[in-house]
Amino acid sequence: KAPAIYSSQNTGADSALLTSQTLAGNPAEQRSGSTAEIYFPHVGSVYDYFLKDIQKALRPKGIEDTQNAPPVTAPTCTIQKSNMSQALLAIVAQASQWAHIPAQLLTTVVEKEGCGSFGSTSGLCSLSDAQVLQYSAPGAQWPNNCRTSISAASGPTQIINGVFQSGWNTAVNVGTGDTRTPNNCNIKDSIFAAAWILSAGYANNLTPQVGYDVSQSPAASTWTVTDMERSLTKWVNGYLNPGQQLCTNRPALLPAACYFTQTYCNKIIQYNNSITTTCNTAATGGGVAITPDVPACNIN
Repeated sequence: KAPAIYSSQNTGADSALLTSQTLAGNPAEQRSGSTAEIYFPHVGSVYDYFLKDIQKALRPKGIEDTQNAPPVTAPTCTIQKSNMSQALLAIVAQASQWAHIPAQLLTTVVEKEGCGSFGSTSGLCSLSDAQVLQYSAPGAQWPNNCRTSISAASGPTQIINGVFQSGWNTAVNVGTGDTRTPNNCNIKDSIFAAAWILSAGYANNLTPQVGYDVSQSPAASTWTVTDMERSLTKWVNGYLNPGQQLCTNRPALLPAACYFTQTYCNKIIQYNNSITTTCNTAATGGGVAITPDVPACNIN
């Protein structure tokens, strides 16, 4: 409400109600104008009405508000990997903690998509701590990996641009409490979006659902290798029967996934056993390793 200050002329036909005082409300009540109040409906903030409500309107039916997943303002765990900078590993740790996913899972994706190949010292894996922080700052872009690929993907984790903009781009703000404007070529924005998609890949849906509440995923230490393979399958293919994994279904649904079966499936098993992290214990289960005697997909 707000106090009202105004002046008026008495032009009413009922002379009994005419006075030299400005009245508030119903003249019959003879309330002084100095007591007038104007009430406005609550209009809220831009965040409430434009970000939250538009996201709610676009969210698939049955998917609730993701704001109940508490943000992780700083990582409280560590990951050790010799070909990645400490600043990069800190972002991976922070994002995996918020998204309730094993650190090994997100490390696998960031290395493959951002560095070009496992064990590489190129791409993201060539950046110093200072460079990672520079290209992770709000509004910053990593120029070397901002070119759109043949699959319409771009950025440090090679997320398809339309997919990134469909709602996953808000992950960095939901996950950290930040208020930045995300972009697909920002290192931190991209890694948090990837973490959200991978977390949603745990669920029993054909595709990761935009707006997925990461708190619905179990604690990272309770994931199995099979769970990680299922999440990676949806990351690579975009869809697959909920009970199936890319490692056990050939040929892969998408041509590009044929190559990934030789890399993601084996590496997630290797990393589960070899990466040192305090973020979570190693996942249980053996997963499905791809061996040379398994017929490979033909890529022309």
